[in-house]
Amino acid sequence: MAVEDTYTSLMKDFSSHGDNSFLEYAKGVSDCVVGRSHGLYPDRFPPGINMDSIQQFKHVFGVNFYNGIVAFQIDPKACDKPQIIRNQNVRKAVDFRHHGKNSATVDWPSVKQKKTVTVEGGK
Repeated sequence: MAVEDTYTSLMKDFSSHGDNSFLEYAKGVSDCVVGRSHGLYPDRFPPGINMDSIQQFKHVFGVNFYNGIVAFQIDPKACDKPQIIRNQNVRKAVDFRHHGKNSATVDWPSVKQKKTVTVEGGK
């Protein structure tokens, strides 16, 4: 699965995201992928690994970062059938900021602790 237009994580008009930007979220998912190996080195990982977060991303086996794009490699046997999503006249994407919604609550991926974050949209 690829997510594009990740530039907004660094844009001034989306600065209210702070440490809760999409890029930070994707880095957290990457940490969860790596965190699966905590059992291989139990004395070298910090105590209190957040297994709920690791379990939430159990089908993700890789996270790749490109210029403006983050790609999640997901086990195809564990996923729904792929669908084409178009951001053209066929089906227009809805910007929820224009419908009175400016935030979403997200279970943040974190190997170290359970964390829920409210992510706010731009201006």
